[in-house]
Amino acid sequence: MLLKKAHTSCPRSGSLCSNIILRSIGEKGDAGSEEFELHLKWVPDEHSRNFLKAFTMEHNLGMREKGKSIIIYNQQPQTRE
Repeated sequence: MLLKKAHTSCPRSGSLCSNIILRSIGEKGDAGSEEFELHLKWVPDEHSRNFLKAFTMEHNLGMREKGKSIIIYNQQPQTRE
């Protein structure tokens, strides 16, 4: 969904995502865990970066850039006491 929406929103983007890796970061054996990191080998142009920031905020996700990669991850839910 992210990449389809990015392509539609940024049709003239000069930057390309060349590799995608989805990693589960939840506790092993926890079938209900939805903790993940999506690693995109991508140095986005400004238009694509703005789209990614808006997309992650809209879907309550986090985003960080690391070298020539972007990591999108789900936010840790607040524990209730």
